[in-house]
Amino acid sequence: MLETIAVCMVLLLCCMGVVELYRVIIFRVFVPEKDKIFLVVVPVRGHDGTVEYTLRCAQSRVRWFRGRGRVICLDCGMDRETETLCRKMGKEIESLKIVKPEELGECLTTKLQSDGE
Repeated sequence: MLETIAVCMVLLLCCMGVVELYRVIIFRVFVPEKDKIFLVVVPVRGHDGTVEYTLRCAQSRVRWFRGRGRVICLDCGMDRETETLCRKMGKEIESLKIVKPEELGECLTTKLQSDGE
């Protein structure tokens, strides 16, 4: 019985290893060229208790592309507490920028011009 459980655990770990290897290969193949950047836009509205987790996930996604990306937090009417949390996250994550919807076009244009050079 113990041997069967051990074999199942080893098989599970082997499957997880194969999936992780596949993921690493896919991310390495689809990395943007050196002069391209990767943008992650996270829209936030109202009170969002998961905004910190969401922004950290977005930053993690950017890191997978060797840091050649930016996280944009789109303020679609978030409350004061969520905005305060986003501002604190902005101090931790240097590639995070908080913008309003009307500023998004200008932000994208300036980001693309400054990062593309």
